[in-house]
Amino acid sequence: MDGIAPALAQHAQPQAQSQAQLQAQPHTRTRRPAATRAAWVTVWLAGTLVASCNIAACGKRADTRPQPVDTGLASLLEGPGANKRGDIKLIEPSASLSDEQKAAWANQAALNLEAVMNAPSERRGLVTAVNEVVEAPVVQEPTTALTELTQPAGSPASNTSTETPATQIASTTTDAPSTGLQAMVSADQSALTVATPTPPTPTDPLTDIATKMAALLRQTDAAGKPLIADLPAILPIESLKPGVLATLNDAANPLAMLSTEDKQALIAARDRLLANPRGATNDLIKSLRPTSGFNILRTALCVRVEGFGRFEPYQTSTFVQGRTLRAIVYVELDGFSTRPARDSDPVLSSVALSEQASVDLTQSLSLYHDADDLLAWHRPARGVIETSRNKRHDFYLIQQVDLPPTLTVGRYNLKVTVTDRTTQAQAEAVLPIEIVAHESALRGR
Repeated sequence: MDGIAPALAQHAQPQAQSQAQLQAQPHTRTRRPAATRAAWVTVWLAGTLVASCNIAACGKRADTRPQPVDTGLASLLEGPGANKRGDIKLIEPSASLSDEQKAAWANQAALNLEAVMNAPSERRGLVTAVNEVVEAPVVQEPTTALTELTQPAGSPASNTSTETPATQIASTTTDAPSTGLQAMVSADQSALTVATPTPPTPTDPLTDIATKMAALLRQTDAAGKPLIADLPAILPIESLKPGVLATLNDAANPLAMLSTEDKQALIAARDRLLANPRGATNDLIKSLRPTSGFNILRTALCVRVEGFGRFEPYQTSTFVQGRTLRAIVYVELDGFSTRPARDSDPVLSSVALSEQASVDLTQSLSLYHDADDLLAWHRPARGVIETSRNKRHDFYLIQQVDLPPTLTVGRYNLKVTVTDRTTQAQAEAVLPIEIVAHESALRGR
């Protein structure tokens, strides 16, 4: 830094001599020689270097402490006979330049460069500084030396003290907001706002459960039956608001906003439930009860049978030899299965086949002699198919038998075997029978 001012001063001396020789020659038009233009280029390069140093200085952090000035350059400003900034006079660009003025320009350019190199600046990071310089519009004032060369004498700018570009750029870096950085932050915030998922709108629990139950009622399995029974579908809705399904078609009903399909499904389930409340309740109870499997609950030799649980059994299981034993074998079943009705089943002609269900069973009877377990009598399996509109919960079998009079005296076991042809499950029960030789044997029993 100490050698910049002397170099510029030495370069200005030959330029002054060339200018004096040029003035001594007569010309119709004044034209600067090549040496003078070289001086202009030198000063312009110095100003460009000043502005470039300003940009480079933006990355430094401002320091409030006074910085020392190079002794060589300071002596140009503070030494005896130094040219103060106020001593430099503005002249016309076309006027001749004296050696003193050229030396002053060189000294001032060196001082400007020293001020730029020593000026404090705020350190704001590389990204912020580059963004401000590239994107933010920065208005820079020319250096003092360039101002004197380009502005005419007496212009308003010549009477106003201007700051160096380093001060202006540093001020812009400190105070002016970063336009490019703000745009990036705003864009990021906008993108984040758009990407944030919107929370779901809370729904009414009653409407939500009614919609789901209606959808399950409309869906069917491979057999064509709804995925959910009527009672389990209706219960949660009525539990939330009792009586809401009774007035489902009213405009003021809380479920009035349901779709037409949902309303129709719920109304149909309600009507079916009201038509057979006992069957629906039994279905639910049976589904809650642990599965016991297919089995025979009760068997009896009866005199007369009128229906499920309505029968008149024999008062005794002992019979006289030589007489035909006529009786009705009554069997109650549990755990039987139901399948969709078929065309070959005894269906109801007035009801659609898809709305009917069938129980498909077989029953066989075998009489064994108790003493040696020999088969004394047998009736092969007979098929029984019962079709109904609703799924059965109670089922019984009756079969009339005539045991032969040729049975010998002794104890026998009548084994009843029932097979569920839908699941191939099988259940058995045994009825004890005794054959005596005379009626007198019956009196003591």
